[in-house]
Amino acid sequence: MKQNPLDTFEKAVKFSGLKYDKKQIQKAIELSAFENLQNQEKEKGFREKSAASKAFFRKGKIGSWREELNSEQVKQIISDHGGIMQRFGYLDEKGEILF
Repeated sequence: MKQNPLDTFEKAVKFSGLKYDKKQIQKAIELSAFENLQNQEKEKGFREKSAASKAFFRKGKIGSWREELNSEQVKQIISDHGGIMQRFGYLDEKGEILF
């Protein structure tokens, strides 16, 4: 979604069976831009945020997980979710991390 938001969002909307036009998709992308979501959370809160977290919308930067997770956590996530991570392009065919 981060690399090609218009195409990715359009595919998701198409898959869901919703009627749309490109202007509606572009507006939805703009309204859901990370900075906008982060500002909304600061102003109004975000109920999905855990009480232990400072914020739900943390950085919005590809690869920032590397600054947060230790190697054991990464191994566990890949062990538990490697197949789906490959399917969606987070791991290559050898299981190596791409992002």
